[in-house]
Amino acid sequence: MTTQLEIYNQALAMLTQPPLSNTVGTTAAHDLLNASWAEAVKISLESGDWDFAMKMVILARDSTTPAFSFSYFYRIPSDSARICWLSETGREGDTVPPGRYRIVGPLIASSADALYCRHVSYDFMSTPGRWSSTFGRAVAGQLATMVPKLNTGGLELAAKEREGFGKRAQGLDAVQGPVQPRRSRGSWVNANRRRTRGGSGLPEQQV
Repeated sequence: MTTQLEIYNQALAMLTQPPLSNTVGTTAAHDLLNASWAEAVKISLESGDWDFAMKMVILARDSTTPAFSFSYFYRIPSDSARICWLSETGREGDTVPPGRYRIVGPLIASSADALYCRHVSYDFMSTPGRWSSTFGRAVAGQLATMVPKLNTGGLELAAKEREGFGKRAQGLDAVQGPVQPRRSRGSWVNANRRRTRGGSGLPEQQV
């Protein structure tokens, strides 16, 4: 199980600094790591289609309507760190092409009668025990690059760690264990009852 202390010590190791025994203290390392923690986790969540933080929802239609091209506005979930997939039918293979929707601030303009969405949720920011070890390592790399005062000589290593583990963690299962197979085609309702490997579809749509 990944812990905040474990991630702190991974970041410190990248900066060739000694480990901590707890996350509460008055040292420079404690102050810098604690101050940067939330932002490092937020940035890391927004960087990829993390399975452990994935949610699937039917988007709620907004009361306002677009003044251009589309019939409806749908509300992006308030906890959404990154939209990974949109569908008008909810079927796994059916992805809305970019020309059929437009992201406008917290809303998605579309003429579809319904929009199904898979997104990475900020709700998992405070649950490191549910993170994969690879995501934890990516957070450590991000964290290390945000506290250069601890050791400027380790920044290059930290940047490489962040990039490498970030790429590896995308598409891994939500918890420790073997990667799960992609679910087969079927209705969104049925698919939502099974575990998924990760998002797909939207070309770098990030909100």
